[in-house]
Amino acid sequence: MGRRIGDNLINQQFSQVGVYQELDKANKRVEELTVEIDQLRASGNKQAEEKKVKELRSSLTEQTIIEIKIENLQPNPQQPRQTFSEENLLVLARSLEQDGQQQPILVFQIDATTFLIFDGERRYRAAQKINWQTLQGIILPLLHSTCVSNPVTFRRQAFLANYHRENLNPLDMAEMLVAEIATTEAIEPAEVPNLLNAAITRLSSESQLELLTTLVTASAQQQEKALSDLERLETIKEKEKAVLKVILSLQLNPTSVKTNIFPSLNLFDDLKIAIRQKGLGGHQARVLQQLSAKKLGKTASEALLIRQMVTQEVIEKKLSVAATRNRVTEELTQKLPLEEEKIGKTVQSAIAKIEKMKVEAMKKAELEALEAALKHKLKEIKLSLKSS
Repeated sequence: MGRRIGDNLINQQFSQVGVYQELDKANKRVEELTVEIDQLRASGNKQAEEKKVKELRSSLTEQTIIEIKIENLQPNPQQPRQTFSEENLLVLARSLEQDGQQQPILVFQIDATTFLIFDGERRYRAAQKINWQTLQGIILPLLHSTCVSNPVTFRRQAFLANYHRENLNPLDMAEMLVAEIATTEAIEPAEVPNLLNAAITRLSSESQLELLTTLVTASAQQQEKALSDLERLETIKEKEKAVLKVILSLQLNPTSVKTNIFPSLNLFDDLKIAIRQKGLGGHQARVLQQLSAKKLGKTASEALLIRQMVTQEVIEKKLSVAATRNRVTEELTQKLPLEEEKIGKTVQSAIAKIEKMKVEAMKKAELEALEAALKHKLKEIKLSLKSS
């Protein structure tokens, strides 16, 4: 049985008909507030959203607080925040255990036994850690709910809400962006980072990167016109335009996404797990990515052990990005292969530049010129090797 708040007050003030009228009016207001909260999350207006959430809870004082089985609760599948620090969840779990649940979670009832969490996923996860069987919750009306009627739109709104509150780490943001672009533009997820890299490289070679910065705060119409002009001039291609369009529509700088966000997609699995479960910072993870088998001169399994050891040290000591970089440099210096030490800095630099070249972003004439130069240099190398 649920627990109804304010029954005595209602019974004193209203007749049976009056109660039904008041509850119907309250339900409509709850529906309106739910829609407003969705919209405020999309705009990133945190103060206004918190105010509306308080108003929503106040409006729900006439509603039934029910005990919902943990097994019947379902996290929002469009939730962009996939990182829930193990340490933070344990702290919340201890709080629930000692002080009880302070506020009910808010849910939508999908069917007889399924409830979609609208607000309270951290409490849901923490409760599981202390083997709670139920959580107190309030059922919100389904009508007009964006997260139920249009999951794709809600994913975008949830992304914006978390982004503007700086709740998303680079890995969560990267995965959310790829999902958004892949869904709205019908592009294979694996293609998305490559398309962005190609577009940025080409725009850079033609001194057009500054344009992207100005487009971040431009209107949708201005963004569309500028991107269409770039496509017409063959500076960007059709799919590249689609990727840039989505990123800009979210008020993100494509150059920053390429440099600071998408690299997280290439992190080693152990680093992704450390971000998700242990609270490792995204920027620190990118520095730790340098501890690869190739750079360490070790086998993959040996490199994994070294990386896990240093990662744990970074987490326990709460090292800054700069301190993490120093620690990684120290490890790489100790493990530097003898073969690499024998190669001069000039040759190492030349090799690095060639490896970093993004040939997919080059024009045909550039590719042909590069091919000719490399063939010529390769002949010289072969002759030199024969005579040595």
